Amino acid sequence: ASATSSTNVNITFNEQISLDTAQNTSNYIIATLTISDAVLQAEGKTVALTTSGQTPGENYTIEVNNIQDLAGNTIEPGSTINFTGYQEGGYTPIAEIQDNYDNYEGQEVTIQGIVTIGDGLLYPGKTKFYIQDSSGKGIQIYNNTSLPITYQRGDKIEVTGVVDKYESDVEITSPEITLLSTGENLPVSHSVIGNEDETWNGTWSEVIGTITDVWDASTYNFYKITVNISNKTEIDLMFWNTAVDPDSLTQYIIGDDIKCYGIISFYDGTPQLTCGYDDDISYKEYDENVKVSPTNPTPGEAVTVTLTYSDSLRNPVLYWNTIRQNPFSDVAMSPAKDYSWEVELPGQSAGTVVFFYIVAEDTSGNVISFPDNAPDEVLEFDYEVADFAAILKVPHYTFCPTLGETFQIQYHSRSGDKIVLRLYNSEGVLVNTFTNEMSTGMHTFEWDGKDDNWNTLPPGLYICNLEVVNPDNGDIKNKSVPIVISAPLK
Repeated sequence: ASATSSTNVNITFNEQISLDTAQNTSNYIIATLTISDAVLQAEGKTVALTTSGQTPGENYTIEVNNIQDLAGNTIEPGSTINFTGYQEGGYTPIAEIQDNYDNYEGQEVTIQGIVTIGDGLLYPGKTKFYIQDSSGKGIQIYNNTSLPITYQRGDKIEVTGVVDKYESDVEITSPEITLLSTGENLPVSHSVIGNEDETWNGTWSEVIGTITDVWDASTYNFYKITVNISNKTEIDLMFWNTAVDPDSLTQYIIGDDIKCYGIISFYDGTPQLTCGYDDDISYKEYDENVKVSPTNPTPGEAVTVTLTYSDSLRNPVLYWNTIRQNPFSDVAMSPAKDYSWEVELPGQSAGTVVFFYIVAEDTSGNVISFPDNAPDEVLEFDYEVADFAAILKVPHYTFCPTLGETFQIQYHSRSGDKIVLRLYNSEGVLVNTFTNEMSTGMHTFEWDGKDDNWNTLPPGLYICNLEVVNPDNGDIKNKSVPIVISAPLK
């Protein structure tokens, strides 16, 4: 159990538990504190308790009764777990450490974050992994020997250790770690521009671009893919053989458009992306049978989508929209040539992302989708922003994060402008800063309904605000939209 605010405690079980028993407040007792709410988190193991005000630093005991796992087994009556009353400012933001290393060198700090690349992958035999908090930056956790527990991607942990630096890597050494929960969503990724300074070392990031070179350096225990970002900057993607099977990477060749996730690292002062998992790299949301032309349309320019398959295909229909979670419009595709079908989609304004998928039948009546998992997965293309603007788009409906639902937020601006995306409650209190960085243009992410401390927000009205700053003259543009979090039906 761990206090996440002065009125919130997260209690985590070692397996998934039933919704009814988890959210019954009478199943939890804390002497001297009143429990007013209990919400089971999306991963099914962690319950967020709302309490009366805690005394900072005071030791509390939670008594747990009647909780059942998904098989109906009941926890032993009178089970207890301890936690310490929330202390304001108890965690040092990781961005504060990265941005002001000289002030923290050799100092002991306590931080909290989500594991982005787990232990045992990048340096077997020693402890080396990465975490990130809501400040938008990450950091390396390092120990010269392996720890008794191997922390996995998605673990939420508390770390107390000493701030140190090895070459360009700021790290927390001699770590004492407490596991707070498991199965958490990864933080919003930073979109790599290619000119990041070393304060971004260890930050969870994404690269989207075209492959210009590949190097199978098995002799040196790594595989390297070089990617061009927006026809401007090249960056290396590093896959260490201890973490990623090189054979899984040979499908990606020069000219492929790809998307890749990892943490920013540096070699001779130049940023690169260190990747930890096979599935962190993928093609850029295109199916090998589907092409769009032009690939980078200008605002207002129509786009032709072409499907090429075999003569067994019948009646392909394309479904599309510009807000991922809104209803899709459908349009029949027309025969072209060489077993191809095509359709022209109307031009859109700058800052618009077009999402689409195609459904057809073969001669036996079997349904074939492009991509295979449509509509859960879709293809997309976008209209980049060239002028100074703040563009913010969300679906027009409520969502319920306690049921595991997510909410897509699109925020767009010119590449190179400073962007800050914030969320306020109905009283105007800041509850989450989603991002604070230099823009790479088009941004889309799935929000899980949590605040800066990864606590699920209560039902109500929230205001999402995008602030865009022109770095040349300081001009500012803002765009705000409402978001409503709903409660599950009783």
